[in-house]
Amino acid sequence: MTRCSVSVVDQRQGRTTLVRVVRSSTWGLQRAVLCIILANFLVSGVNADDQGQGEKTCAELIQEFTPKYRAIRVSSEGTSAEGKNPFVFFLHVPRTAGKTYSSCFLSTSMKPSERCMPGYDHYRLPMSQDGCRYYVSHDDMSLLSELEGQDVVVVTQLRDPVERVLSAYEFSVEVAGRKIHESDEKIENLKANLTTVNTYNVWPWSYLIPLARRNMQERMKKLQDEYDGPVQFEEHVDPKTNRTFYFDPIKNESLWQKPKPEEVLDPYDNELVMPLRDWIETPEARELVHNGHTLQILGITNTSFWPEASRLRECFIRDDASREALAALAKEKMEQIPHVGLQSRLDEAVASLAASLKTNMSSPVYKSIPLKAYFYDDKDAGVDLNMKVTYNSTDEGNPHKSITVLDARRLMHNYSLESSRVRSKLKKLEPKLAGLIEKEEEWFQESEKERSSSLSWKFKKQVIKPIRKRFNWMIEHAKSILFNSYIEDDDWYYDQEEQEILRTSPYDENITQLDEEVHGLQKRDFITRHDYHELKNIDVVKGVTFGPNVKAHIPFPDDEALLPNKTVGGNYATCASSALKKGKKKRRNSFTHLQTPDGKSFLFSSKSRGRIDEEILDRIKELNKADYDILEFGTTLFTKTLELQRKQDVLEEIPFPKKEENNNNTVQGTDENNNPNTNSSPRDDRDPTEL
Repeated sequence: MTRCSVSVVDQRQGRTTLVRVVRSSTWGLQRAVLCIILANFLVSGVNADDQGQGEKTCAELIQEFTPKYRAIRVSSEGTSAEGKNPFVFFLHVPRTAGKTYSSCFLSTSMKPSERCMPGYDHYRLPMSQDGCRYYVSHDDMSLLSELEGQDVVVVTQLRDPVERVLSAYEFSVEVAGRKIHESDEKIENLKANLTTVNTYNVWPWSYLIPLARRNMQERMKKLQDEYDGPVQFEEHVDPKTNRTFYFDPIKNESLWQKPKPEEVLDPYDNELVMPLRDWIETPEARELVHNGHTLQILGITNTSFWPEASRLRECFIRDDASREALAALAKEKMEQIPHVGLQSRLDEAVASLAASLKTNMSSPVYKSIPLKAYFYDDKDAGVDLNMKVTYNSTDEGNPHKSITVLDARRLMHNYSLESSRVRSKLKKLEPKLAGLIEKEEEWFQESEKERSSSLSWKFKKQVIKPIRKRFNWMIEHAKSILFNSYIEDDDWYYDQEEQEILRTSPYDENITQLDEEVHGLQKRDFITRHDYHELKNIDVVKGVTFGPNVKAHIPFPDDEALLPNKTVGGNYATCASSALKKGKKKRRNSFTHLQTPDGKSFLFSSKSRGRIDEEILDRIKELNKADYDILEFGTTLFTKTLELQRKQDVLEEIPFPKKEENNNNTVQGTDENNNPNTNSSPRDDRDPTEL
């Protein structure tokens, strides 16, 4: 299933409303046609909504909604009375460190067979494997109406509203900026790949990123049209190596890698992106970002399963009395939720959640499972996983292997993982090897000057070598096509006399060692991908395409996903730190292509946040009054839960690695007197813009 949404202009109020049209079970052209029909119906009908409902007031709508909302069943205990594990729904409010919360703790603490497919980009719960009991998505509380009859534990995470709004703005700008140089067609192709979660498909970024991208494109085009100076970095292709390089006409130099732009612009108010001041007032921000905690807990976002959500959201946004009444309902539901965590106290929140779900920090931990690890079979037809299939293998001793469908799928999964690891190594080693060869070529050219006076050397270089090089290349190329292989090596590039000279090169030993490693990896990558595609070409092994009438399964037992010598607590400690480092690296590389014609750009940081105009921050607070009320209430609930868990002695510590002493001779996590700082975790120095 998928979400199909449309922007509707409410003629009565003169405003644009983002309305969820339908969670469609159709795909491809059918989905597009249905989406358009329903969108047109909604456009024509939403303005007649008041007349159709007899001009119901907001108070009447809320009065009708209240008993329905209160009837939604939420388990208040981490386990059922019978001791059975309940269904856990992580109601992930965007930009609350929920990804760390889920991928570093909640998900990996459960066996792969217990995890439902994550539903960030599409509603994947109906096609998840039987018996799954953990679902994470940006869905709101209305999802519980789809889980009737199940014992459901809801957990969620809160964050300071101003920080969350700023983080949402920064994230949408960063993701749009990373691929601003890519064509719209390529972006659409990326979105069409359902074997991975693409941020462009994830709510609310499916609205906010295109908004940022369109605005960037318009601004960059205007800047380029008005600019009359030289382009700082012109993109060219080196005909010899077929590598892209950049020429700087200002400095008259060429570079293999495009340098990072000069980070001098105000990230919240510059000529490249929509200023923060304007962004917070857009219809998208008002409906998708402001008061996001409250709207998701109420179940009335524009992804809601409930038909009255649009009208209720309208009342919530425009009417103070309605907002207060609905926020009070949200607080009622929060009291039933066994765990409401705080992003500002993330590590304590994880420890508290572990206690609520009765998860031991010393329990075994399991690997994260990517979407591409799942196989899909038709719900009605099914498939015999023990059926034998035969494929063409690269194994010379057994070229025609016969294995079961299940084993074939396991092999495909393992080949996919191995290929990713190999290609990741090659991505690092190949440029390194190319750099060494480039240096050796420069050395060779310098040494060649001493031999250039020889007529025989000139004849070899200008006549014989090009002919030999072309002839040998044709032979190797023909072999690669004939045997579906690859060119073994580049020895034919230099003749025997030149190779003897190159062996005296100061780079020869390093190049030889690195070349052997790269060659081995390339060969392994070829073998792995060959066998993978041979298996994929068997329809029963490949399975059916992801869609509404399928059932997903993972082709390996839980034990194979166990992380050896690791525990739930220890894994969280290392995973959370790693997530922060990855976030910083992504941030540093976000704006390589987002820059003014003269090479200026910006970077989000805690320092730049500190320079935001107080008037803008006050306006964000004003637009998020309900969320501040929810945060205060949630903080009280969290504090009470911690106190109770400490009294019951069920709160375990997270085993963070010991920190080395810093220059001030104090240990992180302590105050200046080396007394334990109970209000901080070992990672309280993290930059808020990274979350």
